[in-house]
Amino acid sequence: MAGAVVAGCAGASSLAQSPQITASTVPPRMEPTGAADLGVVLDEQGRPYDVAADWGWQDGTVRVEEVADLFIPGGHVRTMDGNSLQVGPQFFADEAQAVEFGTRELLQLSVVLETGEYEGQTWESVLGVRLDVEGEVVVGWEPFEYAYGTDGGVGGITAQSVLDDPDRTGPDDMLFDWDYDNNWYLGDHDGVAGFDTFVFSNGFGDGGFPMSRGLNHDGEIAALLIWDTRYPWRLAIHDGLPPVDVTLREDQFLECMAGIRLIDQWGQCSTE
Repeated sequence: MAGAVVAGCAGASSLAQSPQITASTVPPRMEPTGAADLGVVLDEQGRPYDVAADWGWQDGTVRVEEVADLFIPGGHVRTMDGNSLQVGPQFFADEAQAVEFGTRELLQLSVVLETGEYEGQTWESVLGVRLDVEGEVVVGWEPFEYAYGTDGGVGGITAQSVLDDPDRTGPDDMLFDWDYDNNWYLGDHDGVAGFDTFVFSNGFGDGGFPMSRGLNHDGEIAALLIWDTRYPWRLAIHDGLPPVDVTLREDQFLECMAGIRLIDQWGQCSTE
């Protein structure tokens, strides 16, 4: 068991004299272990989800909200830190990651939202931001790749045309002004009619965030999803085969349950 275990302690004196077993002293092991002991949640077929329950995702609900259509000239989508995009799109343009939709310039923008309650207050957080080509069917999702890194908890999607020649509307030569009480900002900043820029609060924490490209039957890009991996993919994204990263982690949980993968000293299924 991962956690402190103290036996036969009648008081402070006996506690001081008794050896204590802590998580750091429990040796790693490879033995059949139940899903509950691993903190793993199983679907109806007995397959685990890719995120353990101790991330707290079971306390919330998920929904998808359509936001708007983005018009991206040439299909040249760029993802980057939202703060960098706001304060200096040209200066920070080298940070942007390129996703090319080709002739598909009109993209449907939606967000995956997690909602919950804390101390009587309802909160809402962005789990994913998705772009779709209208009418296309996603049959599979590509492996995760880097979308952006942030130390301000903000992500961004824009067009290359914005980075080339931004139409700044915010104060102090910023690209735009944004009320951070809102979960996102939507704007038009390339001089061509149509929204082209989306900046959003990415929920909990900073760091790097992944994205996955959704492919159609012909292997062409039909969608893009920036994702927060603290929530099980299969409980939020219901079209196409999941990225191999998701399937691999589910398989690792199965191996730990079967006793053929190492469980570390903290009782967690190893990724090594």
